Amino acid sequence: MRHLIACLLLATASLPLAAASLNLQQGNLLLEDAGQSRLLLDTHDVREAVLSADGRQAVLVRSQTTADGESSALWLLDTAGSGEPRRLLESRPADEPKQNLTDFNTLAFSADGRQLYFLSSAWVTSSALHRLDLQSGQTQYLSDANDLRVIGTGKHAGKLLVQKHKYRTGGGSQEVWYLIDASGRELRRLGEGEKVLQDWLR
Repeated sequence: MRHLIACLLLATASLPLAAASLNLQQGNLLLEDAGQSRLLLDTHDVREAVLSADGRQAVLVRSQTTADGESSALWLLDTAGSGEPRRLLESRPADEPKQNLTDFNTLAFSADGRQLYFLSSAWVTSSALHRLDLQSGQTQYLSDANDLRVIGTGKHAGKLLVQKHKYRTGGGSQEVWYLIDASGRELRRLGEGEKVLQDWLR
């Protein structure tokens, strides 16, 4: 009987926090789960955060003031509260847009939870999409993008939907969604609008 109870407890502990979500309040981070709220970080400097699919870790954008002004950094946090946040990546300004790592935003975990996708400031009309390996800390530029989503299930699981700024032949511009792979290679032009995005995320 004790063995059965222990197994049940272990199985329950390994279940993902499917209904959990993150909530930002005045720069503090809270975890909302099963109608209850728990404070994860009260540093007043969290600008954005994303929760992993299993609910066990979160990546945060925290702002910081330096001698050169305000910058941002990416941090990894265990939502079980078993340790201090771990800094993943600090701002690294560069003149080359593809190498510039500043103003982190639009965070998304990869489907397997081992990588983080994020946008960084780049060109006048477009941000840059990067991938960060959560274990090694290595980053890689993937593509120009102004928005992104990761496909978590189905035959395209692990691929990304990215919105790109494109110019029309006859003048003007448009924001177009593309399907790309994890290396940044364009696979398909999907079209414009929220409906295109929702159709691919069903």
